[in-house]
Amino acid sequence: KLRQLTLGYNFPKSMLSKTPIQNLSLSFVGRNLWVIKKNIDNVDPESAYSTNAGAQGLEYFALPATRSYGFNLRVTF
Repeated sequence: KLRQLTLGYNFPKSMLSKTPIQNLSLSFVGRNLWVIKKNIDNVDPESAYSTNAGAQGLEYFALPATRSYGFNLRVTF
């Protein structure tokens, strides 16, 4: 399962030299983007409804893992 992917860019200091900003970075974050291999369709392989042995990967009316996207902006003055 691809749980998290982060792609970022740090702006060069030469681009920020005439501003009060010392550092500037922008990144994209995505979570729960891809399940690489599943043996059963529409079942999250990390879900479980019981703590008993052998219950891993079985769902019992569980909510699906949500896919989320976001951006991070970091500015240092």
